[in-house]
Amino acid sequence: MSLISHQIDELRATQRVLRDHGYDTAVKQIGEAIDTIEHQKAIIVAQNFSNGWIPVEESCPDSDRAVLITYYFIGDNRERMTIARYKDCYFKPGTKDWFSAVNDHLWHGVAAWRELPEPYRDPRLGG
Repeated sequence: MSLISHQIDELRATQRVLRDHGYDTAVKQIGEAIDTIEHQKAIIVAQNFSNGWIPVEESCPDSDRAVLITYYFIGDNRERMTIARYKDCYFKPGTKDWFSAVNDHLWHGVAAWRELPEPYRDPRLGG
């Protein structure tokens, strides 16, 4: 979002210059554009945070806890999901990486993670 914030700042600076020169119509139009951009930015932020995904650039989970990850699979150029653990890297001591929760496969291209959902509780079994 820093690019959007930068663009809004640039528009505000332009708006100040135009205001100083008496271009009231242009000032009003730029103000309306800024309002629209800020509204769309808020929608994008809400969509990204409301679904529970956390970009790995922001944070990683506690070590050795199973979570759901999204990773980019180069073989078919698409995103995929799997369950993985962020834990100590056994072949690079002192570092951590993403490993499969099933077979310790190392995952590359991890973009985001989220908590695992609660398991289904069958009411017939007292769940």
